Amino acid sequence: MRLVPLSQAGRIAGMGCILRDTTHRERAFQSIQSSSQDLRKQMELSNAQINELQSKLILAEKMAAMGQLAAGIAHELRNPLSVISTSIYFLQRTLAPLSAKSAEHFQLIEAEIQRSQKIINNLLDFSKNSEQGRTRVDVAALLEQILALVKKELAVHDILVRKEMEEIAPCHVNADEIKQVFLNLILNAKEAMPYGGRLLIRAHNEKNTVVIEFCDSGVGIPDEIKDKVFDPFFTRRQDGQGTGLGLSIVHSAVQRNQGRIDFTSTPNRGPTFRIRLPMFHP
Repeated sequence: MRLVPLSQAGRIAGMGCILRDTTHRERAFQSIQSSSQDLRKQMELSNAQINELQSKLILAEKMAAMGQLAAGIAHELRNPLSVISTSIYFLQRTLAPLSAKSAEHFQLIEAEIQRSQKIINNLLDFSKNSEQGRTRVDVAALLEQILALVKKELAVHDILVRKEMEEIAPCHVNADEIKQVFLNLILNAKEAMPYGGRLLIRAHNEKNTVVIEFCDSGVGIPDEIKDKVFDPFFTRRQDGQGTGLGLSIVHSAVQRNQGRIDFTSTPNRGPTFRIRLPMFHP
C-alpha cells in the first residue's frame, strides 16, 4: 500500500491510496520454498542410499576376500587332519588294551579332530560361490523339515516354538542352502537362550519376495557389535565351541540366492532376523 498526494491548482486537495495485490508473489515464494525443502529431502535420502550401497559393497568385497581365504585354509588343513586321524586309529590298535587314562586322552583328541573337521566344513560352506541348483522350492515345507530335525534338541533346552505362517509362495532358491540358513538361524536363537525361552517364526508374502522372520526371547544384540554380526569368525561364545561362521554362512547363502537378510534388536529384547527370498516365477 502507498499513499499519494492529490493536487489541484498547485494545492494539495487530498490523499490517494494505491494498493498492490502481492498474493501471487507470496504464493510463488511459498511454492519455491516448498520445492526447495522437497529437493533437500530428496538429496538427504539420496545420500543415505549412497552410504547404504557403499556399506553393502564394502561388506560384499570383504566377504568375497574372506571366502577365498577360508577356502584356501580349509583345503590346507584337511590333509594334516586326515593324517592325524589315521595315526590315532593306528596307535589305538597298536597300544591296545589302553589304560583308562590313555583311552580318555584318545577320546579327547578324536573329539577335537571332529570339531576341527566341522570348522573346515563351515569354512568350505562359507566360501561357496555358486548359483547352481536354484529351482522352485516350497520353503514352508523346508522349514517344517528343519523344525522336525531340531524339535527334540529345542525341547531339551526348554525352548518353545510358535509359528505365525501365512500361505507363502514358492521361492526360486537352492533348497540345500536354504535348509542350512534355517538351521543356522534356529541354532543361533537356541544359543541366545541358554536357560530356555520362546522362538517365534513368522512368514508372509511381500511384493515379489517371501519374508521369513526368526524372533527369539534372548537378551538381544548390543549396539556396539551390531556391525560385526555377519562378520566371519565373530562370535560371542566364551566356551571355545563357536566358530563364528554360522551367521556369515547364512548371509552368504542368502545373497547367493538373490535374497536379503537383516535384523533388528532393542535392549533387553531378543533380535528379529528377517530374510527375504525371491518368489518363483514360471
